[in-house]
Amino acid sequence: MQRKNFISRAMQALLDRLLNGGDVDWQTLGQALYRVLHSRDLLIALTDPHLNEPLHLAQLDGALRTDAGDHVMVVDTNMGFNKASVAMQQAMQYTVTLAADRAPQAELTIAYTNTNPFVPGCVSRPFNYDLDITYDELVQQCYWLYRRVLASPGAELIDASRHPAGPGELVSGLNSDGATRVTEENGKTVFGTFLIVPRGQRVDSRISLHAAGFSRASAWRPIELSSGVAEAAGRGRLADEGDCGVSGEHVTARSTTAAQPYDGQLGSVSV
Repeated sequence: MQRKNFISRAMQALLDRLLNGGDVDWQTLGQALYRVLHSRDLLIALTDPHLNEPLHLAQLDGALRTDAGDHVMVVDTNMGFNKASVAMQQAMQYTVTLAADRAPQAELTIAYTNTNPFVPGCVSRPFNYDLDITYDELVQQCYWLYRRVLASPGAELIDASRHPAGPGELVSGLNSDGATRVTEENGKTVFGTFLIVPRGQRVDSRISLHAAGFSRASAWRPIELSSGVAEAAGRGRLADEGDCGVSGEHVTARSTTAAQPYDGQLGSVSV
């Protein structure tokens, strides 16, 4: 027996209960669906473009946005064969500096905190996912993270924190220089970084970019903030995605000039 075999059976029982008019609190169910849709823990996409259009317009289908303004999307993928995402807390700050003589410069700073009890070292070893493994064992681990930052097409890397990995820390047995690599994906410029957050520790990571498509400060259009999403896709112009179990995130965005901070659409949101 595989440990996840019960999922299809449980879902079929729930579906039968809903379709057969069982004892269902529809108001509570509707409120719960509303919450998970807008937190992006639940995404819905239909193969029929006509039927999917309302979901796309409401930004509920996980599609990447095509906004002309400055935007950034942070995609965190747990690469550790574990459930350490449950113990992770993240704080993000996105700052755009405007100047009259050059293109806007953006800086994204992310603080990752592994709230597990401190244990020295991070040795990469895939778990034997049998029935003897406990969920706590999978949670109380280091966080092996591959992060992608999706930005406007043409965005240019200025500088980024390096997060090298040493002997035994990668399942491949190789070392990593921790450099950020630039690629293109789905019409976006993507900045990929691999890093490890040890148990009981915090790792700060920074990336500086030239915002694309804006030759001068007066042409820059501010981002809007949206809440975090789960695992596969995001919404809005500043979005974060990671495992459903991430326990806390704080996102702040701002812009500055030589005179005073921008006082328009920017703000902060905690999710």
